[in-house]
Amino acid sequence: MLAGPATEPDEREIAQRAQEQKKGQAALRAQQMQVLVQNLDTYIEQGQISAEDAERLRQLHRVEQALRSGKVDREKGSKIRNSILSGTARDSLEKKIREEVDYVIIYAQFFEGLQRIDPRFAPALRFLIVHKEAVNAEAGATVDWKPVVNALIGEYDTMHRVIELMDRQDLEVRMLAARLPPYSYVIRRGQDRVEKLLVAEGFVDDLRQYSKEAIAIRLNAPERKERAKLAAAMLSVNALISSLIKPTPFRKQMRLLKINLIVEDFFRSGEDVGEAREKAQEFLRTRLQKLYPDITAEESADIQERSEEMIAAAEKKVLAEREAERSEKGEQAVVETVGETAADEGLSDEEKEMGVQFGRVSIRVGGGDRLIPYRIIPNPNDSSQFVLAKRDKDLDQLVPVMRRGKKRIVEKNREGVWELTTG
Repeated sequence: MLAGPATEPDEREIAQRAQEQKKGQAALRAQQMQVLVQNLDTYIEQGQISAEDAERLRQLHRVEQALRSGKVDREKGSKIRNSILSGTARDSLEKKIREEVDYVIIYAQFFEGLQRIDPRFAPALRFLIVHKEAVNAEAGATVDWKPVVNALIGEYDTMHRVIELMDRQDLEVRMLAARLPPYSYVIRRGQDRVEKLLVAEGFVDDLRQYSKEAIAIRLNAPERKERAKLAAAMLSVNALISSLIKPTPFRKQMRLLKINLIVEDFFRSGEDVGEAREKAQEFLRTRLQKLYPDITAEESADIQERSEEMIAAAEKKVLAEREAERSEKGEQAVVETVGETAADEGLSDEEKEMGVQFGRVSIRVGGGDRLIPYRIIPNPNDSSQFVLAKRDKDLDQLVPVMRRGKKRIVEKNREGVWELTTG
């Protein structure tokens, strides 16, 4: 957590990436030119060429095939090509088609690049898409950050993946952040932002599911809207990742969150609260610049302003967690007594009519699983579920056993033993 952002690619990495993309581009162009004739009807529908020009291109393709097979020599092949279409007109037509082919190649490479982002970051990408309006907010925009940050805190693994993306801990994200190919083919450095984001969560699944061939087909689709929709989704994801990396309001919120987590770790790492407080204060006072060398004056000032509030909140949270742990250990110590009491009481006729059951539940106690007898009742909020129950002495009736505000739901396993599914 104390590690800062990954370094930008060095000259060797930049040269290697450029060479790889150039080679991949050549391979894609060869594939696309091979299927050029198959896509001519698409280009006609798009208004890129006329039906007459498409037929000429088909004839030229047949001549090229004859040349490659040796059925026609070069001199004769050149004469046939010129009879179909003169050299200048042929060059002009091929240039027009080449532009369409290049569109497919560039965006196919863009998609392949996004596919190289490690699959473990899929939840983080989904989070960015779900909260895209806040992520894409410009400086000065009014944003309620509390629900966004709380949603992320509620998903522990996703929170850490988002922070890792922010710190460019994925190889492909490093390339994207440095605006290396294929991203530089489409977006100029500093022009990442997209005013209107057009991407849905399902695009993250597309990255995992679509092959090169499938994406090429979609980019060659006759409907312009279909092609534009796919390209817009790629540009939107690029913009969202860039908003996490570049100096934006969202990045500031994520850096604040990471720093909060670091401060909490100081309190979790030892029992001496005073010592932890001193370490946290020292960190906030002297090590922010080392953690984030590119930290802006605004980010630094905001963090320093909130530093005492952060430390107090972290201390309170960690102490509350320790108290909860102590309470949990106490609960485990008495669970057997509670279970035995339930066994002694037995079930009344009224309870049996209400669907109350008596069973032994597998519960973790003192590092091992124990079968503890409990009353089990249908969940009052969902009759398809069962929950542990106890008798409320004041109400003189069975009520669900609660733990941290949640009912303790149970279900039978294949062996017929009741097991806790929550709490």
